[in-house]
Amino acid sequence: MESDTEIDAAGDGPWHAVPSDLRIVGVAATATLSKRKASLWALVLEARSVPCRVEQRGGGWTLLVPEEFYLSALEELRHFEKENRNWPPFHAQPSPLVGNTLATLSVLLLLATFHNLTQLDISLFGTTPINWMELGSAQAGKIMDGQWWRTVTALTLHSGVVHLLGNLTIGGFFIVYLCRDLGSGLAWTLLLLSGCLGTAANAWFQPAYHTSVGASTLVFGAVGSAICWFVWNGGDRAWDPHFSSGPWKYLMKRAPGPCGSPPRRPGAPSTNDRVLLPSIQ
Repeated sequence: MESDTEIDAAGDGPWHAVPSDLRIVGVAATATLSKRKASLWALVLEARSVPCRVEQRGGGWTLLVPEEFYLSALEELRHFEKENRNWPPFHAQPSPLVGNTLATLSVLLLLATFHNLTQLDISLFGTTPINWMELGSAQAGKIMDGQWWRTVTALTLHSGVVHLLGNLTIGGFFIVYLCRDLGSGLAWTLLLLSGCLGTAANAWFQPAYHTSVGASTLVFGAVGSAICWFVWNGGDRAWDPHFSSGPWKYLMKRAPGPCGSPPRRPGAPSTNDRVLLPSIQ
């Protein structure tokens, strides 16, 4: 008779086999378990200081406990199985990233090109040069008077090169990966909506003479959308090397687990001091 695990602190009294069906009340004459389950249950009882031993009998394995510990062993194992039911949780494979990085970068390049055009004194048909800031800036008073399109045009204007590069650098990182994850159509729709709503909200709270330009509200929308999408999906992009560093690494650490609680480390005790053990392969 071969024994893999043995914790014997119960003297010479009789030992009884733990049944494979823990709902059985009383002493089971025979109980055949797989080697994996017998070893796992033995680890659970060991963690709870319950004497036990695993023996190979015929074509299976048996977990034995002293008679005086039999009922407590069943209770411990029932708690363990209840707490670890459906664990680890099933995670669907994340959808593949969309290969639209070039298209996204092209849109950002067009934004930079348009900024250069606004710096030129362009006149059409002999008219005075176009004042892009006057035509498209987010003037709070005019937006509240009904010129809603300024919430869109203001996103394409910037006060200078530093302002432009700041938005392209910070926002570009989140915009590229948001477009790859959601697709260009949905991603840019969310970005434009968040940018326009942010500009409109700013005009609502500011005095009528307040004027602003820039895509900062769109950038904030990109960051917020990326964080919400990442948390909603529970960090499914953790396998992707692009998401394992920088701000994504921080997000992965902060993403909540099921029901908003932090993910439990395999092998760590739960809140009621029951033992959660990793699967044995």
